[in-house]
Amino acid sequence: MRDQHGGSRAVAYLMLAGGAYNLVTGVLMKLGDPLYELITLGVASAALFAVGLICLRRPGTMPAVFWLLVPFVSAAVVTGLNVATADATLGPQLFYLWPLLYAASFLSRRLIVLIVAQISAGHALTAFRFEEPDQALLDWIAITVAMAMTAVVVVGLRERNDRLLRVLEHQATSDALTGAANRRAFDAALARAAATPDPLSLIVIDVDHFKTINDTWGHAVGDRALRAVADALHAAADSHVFQSRSTGDQDAAPRPTGGRDVSRRSAAGRDADRRSAAGRDADRRSAAGRDAGRRSTDERDVLVARLGGDEFAVLLRAGPDAALRVAEQARISVSAVEGLPCGPPSLSIGVAAVPDHATGAEELQRVADSALYRSKAGGRGRSTLAGTDEPRHNVDDIPVTSPASSRSAG
Repeated sequence: MRDQHGGSRAVAYLMLAGGAYNLVTGVLMKLGDPLYELITLGVASAALFAVGLICLRRPGTMPAVFWLLVPFVSAAVVTGLNVATADATLGPQLFYLWPLLYAASFLSRRLIVLIVAQISAGHALTAFRFEEPDQALLDWIAITVAMAMTAVVVVGLRERNDRLLRVLEHQATSDALTGAANRRAFDAALARAAATPDPLSLIVIDVDHFKTINDTWGHAVGDRALRAVADALHAAADSHVFQSRSTGDQDAAPRPTGGRDVSRRSAAGRDADRRSAAGRDADRRSAAGRDAGRRSTDERDVLVARLGGDEFAVLLRAGPDAALRVAEQARISVSAVEGLPCGPPSLSIGVAAVPDHATGAEELQRVADSALYRSKAGGRGRSTLAGTDEPRHNVDDIPVTSPASSRSAG
């Protein structure tokens, strides 16, 4: 059942209209007919009225299976009334449109095929019983083809509308520049996630000196830098999801990027590791495409969002240590980006988790923002976990390619 509210309204209107039609045409206009026929039609009309009112006023009282069976029962009622009245003319057969349109609008394709077959069989029962064989065959073929084509058209329109709704929903909840979720989607996801007892981590990210990048190199380069950051966040988050699902451990470390002990290694070794990490991330994005990274908007385990300007956030179903590893993987990946005139942007990151550092959504944001500010105060280009005294994983070799950018730092 695709839309129980819409389906209940459709059933209610179908039943009420059908009850009124049968009462007028089957009882009031045929008072001279045998009494048992009038009683049968009158009872059927009353039953239709009763079911219609229940569906209209109290749809929740009906069992779930009712909404699946109602088109089949309706088609059987139409067939029974046509046989009872010995009426094989076109008018009564049009009532088959009601269960057909209901099934085509709200049920699965398999059930739609079954309802078309039932309607075809029901009309055959009426036509071959009360018409000449040749005329009955023609009428049966015409009704069957008409019902089948109607179902095809309605299902096609339904699926087109579904696609349009998905596109509109995506546009309403995603950032057009980076493909990440937007602030609206982030706020809704954070509220839902914080209301559950599962562990939840929030990573907040700020691009260091982003105004300098825009002022020095132009907004086009700034946009490219934002897309690079979003791609790195998606890759790191997806890597964590893949690793945690394959191991069954939410706190599993992401696949290594070669940047764990950057402060103890030579500059050449660090550059080689960064190029290797960037190559793996690029291969992963090339294989799956940018849209594969955007699928995090719909994931339960992770959400990457652009909150506005150069601010990003990642929601992660993991503990604080795993979230910090994701933050570091993304930051190191961004520091290895090549091809930007401004050089690879550096990131200041704050990480906080529920229940380790906060008990609700508002407090989680506040604590994560505080950790982010400490990263900035500590020299930028680093990640800070809430509740620690000093920023962690400082990187002191982020290249500065623009003199203007160097002069404006700090």
